[in-house]
Amino acid sequence: MQDQRAVVQGEMRVAGLFASEMRRARENAGLTREQLAEAVAFSVSLIEKVESGNKQPSEQFANAVDTVLKTDGL
Repeated sequence: MQDQRAVVQGEMRVAGLFASEMRRARENAGLTREQLAEAVAFSVSLIEKVESGNKQPSEQFANAVDTVLKTDGL
């Protein structure tokens, strides 16, 4: 049980770090959530969930964001 809890906590920390870095990179690029969503071909809702740390990004999503924001492995 504690092993599962540790895994979940680790995943939440990773999602939170990705969320803050993605938001920072998006804002530095001068893009709104809507503009980023259009550029990466994912929904605004997903952008919001990932940026708030409520959803862990898929590899495909992370790669698309990385390409658009030119973050070299966000």
